Amino acid sequence: MQALTKTKQKIEYVLFGFLLVVLTGLTLYLACQQAWYAANNMTDVAYHSDILAYMKEAQGIDSGYSFPYPVMFALTKFLHLVLPIEWAIALVITGLHVGSFVLLRHYFRKYLQKTASGELAVWKQCGVTLSAFLVLFYSMIFVYNHPFPGTRFYYMGVFSPNPFHNATYQASRPFAIICVFLFAELLDTYEQKIDWKKEAAFSAVLLLATMTKPSFTIVFCGAAGLIMLYRMFRDRFANLKNTILLGCTFIPTFVDLLY
Repeated sequence: MQALTKTKQKIEYVLFGFLLVVLTGLTLYLACQQAWYAANNMTDVAYHSDILAYMKEAQGIDSGYSFPYPVMFALTKFLHLVLPIEWAIALVITGLHVGSFVLLRHYFRKYLQKTASGELAVWKQCGVTLSAFLVLFYSMIFVYNHPFPGTRFYYMGVFSPNPFHNATYQASRPFAIICVFLFAELLDTYEQKIDWKKEAAFSAVLLLATMTKPSFTIVFCGAAGLIMLYRMFRDRFANLKNTILLGCTFIPTFVDLLY
């Protein structure tokens, strides 16, 4: 029986490893193509993106834009100490995007395990892994037709209904995923007790998400605030203290947003 369980786990591990390699290869290829075309001023091609401005920002060159969210640029600048800028930014984007897959698979498994009685069946484990992959893979699909009439770019992302193709969105994903699931866990418990460690971790990761892509945080904080206010009014302010304490975890992020 134990040998059978180990065999089932190996099946899921093999699938996970295969999809990890596929996602890494596709993301690195796409990011390298974008960076190379941008560095060579080849903008009228299939790999049009705004990555040139990101590369300039990481090099300290005036890009004509203001990017007050330094995480991706700081990581790129660090790798650029030993690598060409094209490789540095491509590896940062790829590493953060692939990290999102690992995190999403972890949280999917964790929440599915909560609802399961006993060990997860192998098909469920594989389904979780495949679902996590497809959620991220969809955001980098190549399509060989024009996404909108009048545009000249042959993959989904720029000027398409798919905003998550943007490099800074991809970079924010690991922090955004942790934020969403940590907040979901806090919603289960904050009215009964305060988990200081978990709230401190949530506050720190939310700040990192903001410093990677503030537009995620603006939407997320608005939704989180509405949920907390609804619960407070529903309970006629019985949970006021704990609501305020949870709200304090957003203060570092609000300070950064104001900046």
